Amino acid sequence: MSQTTAPIPPLRYALALWAVLFASSVPAVYLAQTVGGEAGGWPAALWFMAGSQLPWLLATPVLWRLCRRWPLGMGRDLRHGACLLLLGAGVTPLLSAMGWVLGSWLSQLHPWGSLPDRTAAVRAIAATALFAAPTFVAVIGLGQTLAFVQRYRRRGALLDQARQTALRQHLHHHFLFNALNAIGGLGYQRPADADRALAGLSDLLRDAMACPPQRTLAEEVAAANDYLALQRLLRGMPLTVQWRLSAEAWQCQVPSLLLQPLLENAVRHSGWEQAEAALEIDVRADVAEGVLRLSVRNPHGLAPQIPPAGTGSGLGNLRQRLDALHGARGSVQAAVEGDHFSVRLRLPAIDAQEWA
Repeated sequence: MSQTTAPIPPLRYALALWAVLFASSVPAVYLAQTVGGEAGGWPAALWFMAGSQLPWLLATPVLWRLCRRWPLGMGRDLRHGACLLLLGAGVTPLLSAMGWVLGSWLSQLHPWGSLPDRTAAVRAIAATALFAAPTFVAVIGLGQTLAFVQRYRRRGALLDQARQTALRQHLHHHFLFNALNAIGGLGYQRPADADRALAGLSDLLRDAMACPPQRTLAEEVAAANDYLALQRLLRGMPLTVQWRLSAEAWQCQVPSLLLQPLLENAVRHSGWEQAEAALEIDVRADVAEGVLRLSVRNPHGLAPQIPPAGTGSGLGNLRQRLDALHGARGSVQAAVEGDHFSVRLRLPAIDAQEWA
């Protein structure tokens, strides 16, 4: 699966448009034959409309591509409008003539060898072209609408991509600020450990800068373990994580750096940094009905003195990322449950092979 906006398939829309026009035009031709006293009935009406609309059907994708080349509402309306008018002045009589001849032949109203004389044929084609002018306007109008929708979707995809990049950069800065503060304090007490912590921080930042926007949950867990190893080094106190992930969850695609802010919140706001106690975090993930359910649960109040409350930027950032990627299908819920704090995430379960 790709996150780039796919081009609108013009042929499918062209077939739908001309199917509607065909279904509405055949009864009109049949009634016109009845009023005019011409023979032929329904078969003649069907064949005539099929022949007369076939050139238009084949030309519609080309006209829609020209609509993307000459879009309206983009600041050059006068020039593009003039191009479309000139196009209509040349294309409408040509397609009308081709359709009239083909429709007349298919319906056997005028078999080859018995077509009207030149004057009558010119008058018939001119009349058909005048009646087809609204058809050209409708085709161009729908083509301009599809071109606008495609531009809107592309613009939305680019904005989402820029938004994701900005949110990830904010996460990098937030994590780097906290880690450097901790390493700075460690340098006065345990210089050797501070050097190892700087090396670990370098590896984490290299992964954060180089990782793709999406990766498997297994890769996220590996990066999260590197973060936890750095925290153990900084504190010198036990820190364990119980990973309870189902087999289906391991290969699900998730936003990169999904787990790190959740684990960082558990470390910073549980009181573990101020207490002489171990910290145990429980991480669970499973897949049910096409939804990846992930939860992070940790104790709070490990220290006698309550640690300062966070700004909520980590969870807020995560909510915005999931909203940009999945809309209403992604959610983040945080709650205090007795002496524990839990965060629950829900997002579409997309397998790595489907995303490729």
